[in-house]
Amino acid sequence: MGTYILRRLLLTIVIVWGALSLLFLLFQGIPGNSIESRYNDRYLQPTIKKNFEREYGLDKPVVVQYAKYWVRFVQGDLGRSQVDDQPVAKSLRKAAKTSSRLAFWGIMVQLTVGLSTGVIAAVKRYSWFDVLSGFLSVAIIGVPVFVSGILFQWLFGVLPGPNHWNWPQWARFPTQAFDKDNGDGTWFLHFFPTGHTWKYLIGPAIIIAAVQTGAFSRLTRTSMLEVLRADYLRTAAAKGLTRRRIIFKHAFRNALVPVITSLGSDIISMFGVAVLTETVFNLNGIGSRVAKAAAAQDTPVVMGFVGPVVVVTAMVFLLIDVGYAWLDPRVRLS
Repeated sequence: MGTYILRRLLLTIVIVWGALSLLFLLFQGIPGNSIESRYNDRYLQPTIKKNFEREYGLDKPVVVQYAKYWVRFVQGDLGRSQVDDQPVAKSLRKAAKTSSRLAFWGIMVQLTVGLSTGVIAAVKRYSWFDVLSGFLSVAIIGVPVFVSGILFQWLFGVLPGPNHWNWPQWARFPTQAFDKDNGDGTWFLHFFPTGHTWKYLIGPAIIIAAVQTGAFSRLTRTSMLEVLRADYLRTAAAKGLTRRRIIFKHAFRNALVPVITSLGSDIISMFGVAVLTETVFNLNGIGSRVAKAAAAQDTPVVMGFVGPVVVVTAMVFLLIDVGYAWLDPRVRLS
């Protein structure tokens, strides 16, 4: 097991290096730079432009910029924004608070709803629950995030208001961001909202998890059906084990192997979905900040935000691979 973990760790380091190097080179290939995006190049004097480029190191060869980036990255220095001249690390800390909370509750929704509906649909195959959950899963997967987000705001934030349905206050959900200082509560242990803050969180959490939850549920159902047809489960039933013990003690654990692998991909996909979710709900998270920085060609912000995300994602995949090997010893022996 130790040798397997070491191999996966070395491979993780190579993946992080390759992903960030490719992103750096792609930004270098884009015409122009953040100085031209920040100021209208037509009215920017050549002398002032050269001074800005010298200040941010844009006048150096690509190889020198690449080397300096990795030296700073290893030291934990993410640089400064070329647009507002603010430290990237400071902006990242603010954005990471919002994105981490949103991702955490999105994953919780996905695991809770996806696993439960998938297992029940497999155990009660061809029942009304199986048919209904399958229909809803496919329907949710086909709805774009920006559509479902706006629809949620309209149904639970606008229509319940006094000018329409006039629902009681507890049944209304705010449409503004939960990362603003709205005075409705704080956070316990960073992830758990107190007071009325949970009402600001529930909408973005549901929307960011919606697409992955539908696919996660169908994958869980398929995996459970394959395991339930296995010969060793028939043997367990013949020995007199209860159906509950067969399902949750034997079938569910083996069905989790492909599901756990899919969870890693879903976490990465959630970062892309977060761009639209944070935009719809006006959240100042990593996704929306990277989108704005990419449009302005602010390379330090993009690299500074994406770098830690790539590292965290790679570590998540490493933990998933280790968990995969723990669930199925044949993985580490192959």
